[in-house]
Amino acid sequence: DLALVASGRKGAARHLVDQAPNVARALDAERASWTAELTAWDGLVNTAECRESIARLRLDGRDVSASRVETLAACPYRHFLHVGLGLRKWEEPERVYSLDALQRGSVIHEVLHALFAELKQEGRLPLAQQSLDAAKQRAGALLDAELTAITEVGGIVHPALVNAVRDQMRADLDDLLEHEVADADQGIQSQFVPDQFELAFKDLPFEFAPGRSLTFKGFMDRLDVAAGPRRVRVIDYKTGKHTWEDGDEFRGGRDVQLAIYVLAAAAAYPAHEVTDSRYYYSTSAGRFQSKHIEGTDAARDTLKQVLTALDDTVAAGAFAPVADSCGFCDYLAICGPHREQRAARKQADPRLAAFHQMREIP
Repeated sequence: DLALVASGRKGAARHLVDQAPNVARALDAERASWTAELTAWDGLVNTAECRESIARLRLDGRDVSASRVETLAACPYRHFLHVGLGLRKWEEPERVYSLDALQRGSVIHEVLHALFAELKQEGRLPLAQQSLDAAKQRAGALLDAELTAITEVGGIVHPALVNAVRDQMRADLDDLLEHEVADADQGIQSQFVPDQFELAFKDLPFEFAPGRSLTFKGFMDRLDVAAGPRRVRVIDYKTGKHTWEDGDEFRGGRDVQLAIYVLAAAAAYPAHEVTDSRYYYSTSAGRFQSKHIEGTDAARDTLKQVLTALDDTVAAGAFAPVADSCGFCDYLAICGPHREQRAARKQADPRLAAFHQMREIP
């Protein structure tokens, strides 16, 4: 059969189409993917026949995390595959020889949570120069404990393999603590003091359009408070690179986490003004930079705009692979090659109008 296909002779492998329905469907899907309109092969779902299924995929009436909203905003097709069909990346059993970026980030979060909780309990916040060395030593001990726990449960094959990453993580923790002291000394903290860590929120209501609402759930890494007047801000630790452009806040709807944190902080501290919510890139990879949005009505209004556009897209049954945020997707093999070119042909479909309008939000 492969030889007949490779021969290039017209009709030589026609029997494959006639006798193998899966081959016929694959050819139909390939042809449809290059047309200008959305089809069932592009994630278009019949809204009349699948009303209940679509309702489960909408934002309206759901209890969602920021990551679920951002998955939908990154690509409706990814949302459909992950939430609608429950597809998961195939994980091959393997022996782990190094910590990946996700594991390193998780370790840093655990260390900072434990460290700052201890410092608060001991009355050593904001961190001062005289407490810096002891804080560094304690951070190092907490890091060692986290890495030891990973190796003991088989998360990595041998303790010696974490030494290189341990040194870099230890250096990043030391640098972060030095930044904490320097900011306090220079008044950059503006009297903000770390107050709560890994604070959970759930059932946080938010009406994003008339008659449409949802609830949010999640965790906030750290909340700092200040007195006179009462203020609160949210800090979310990031261990990757700072990739924000000037003026970006929602990045075309792809990033809603900071705006959700503004709502959560306001609910947790009703007597305080929420000044801002920020990502703190707390390693050398991120150069200890930060990105924030202010706790204003404008941020809430933009969040409403994003959520409305996403809910409208799902309600239309348009789960299209938009192919403009494919960097960290588990489903690239499903979309296949030339996905950007195929998606570009579908952009003018009116069922994606709300989504592409949302992409214009900075």
